[in-house]
Amino acid sequence: MSGTMIDLMPDAIRRRAMAGQRLRRLIAIGVVTMGILVAFATHSQLRSDRLEEAFLVAESRAAQALQLERQAADMKMVRTEIESAMQSYDRVAMPIRMDSLMNRIVIALPSSTTLEQLLLEYEDDSGRRSKGPGTSSFARRIVGGISGFAASDDDVAALVQKLTEEEPFEDVRLEFTRSRDVRGVSARAFQLTFTIDLKGSWEVGGSDLASVSGGGS
Repeated sequence: MSGTMIDLMPDAIRRRAMAGQRLRRLIAIGVVTMGILVAFATHSQLRSDRLEEAFLVAESRAAQALQLERQAADMKMVRTEIESAMQSYDRVAMPIRMDSLMNRIVIALPSSTTLEQLLLEYEDDSGRRSKGPGTSSFARRIVGGISGFAASDDDVAALVQKLTEEEPFEDVRLEFTRSRDVRGVSARAFQLTFTIDLKGSWEVGGSDLASVSGGGS
């Protein structure tokens, strides 16, 4: 026998059942949509965090680059200042040590000679003439004077001769000699002058220092 399905459910109950099904479908769609939105928001947040981190890294590297650039500029300025200071020093520095100069004078003194006064004065031509094109240096010299007394004119002459033959002394001149009494003994007071050209460079050797040490023993 063929079966016939007879729906005995009242219309009101059927409508409520269909409404419940539609509600469940809407809730399911809402849940899925909410999940999609949450996933999208999470992905967007992660992407935003990565972009922010990349921006911070780029900003830090840019700051480091600027700092390195400033340090390089500062080092360049310091180098320029050092080079300028070295050039200034080279223009005025003495190419001969004063202790070396004193040693040479002591070596030249005869045994009977007593040194009372030594005068040294630096001179140059920087303020006396204008530099022409291509001129980068000027004459520099030391003008010196020695005063003292010796046992005789021969000892004074020997001192003048010794300094004349000794570098770096130039233009050695005896200004005067005269009689002088030293503790009841007749002596010869003297004064001489010399110049030293600072274009050269001189040092006292070990043998000269040994001579000074030996002479004082």
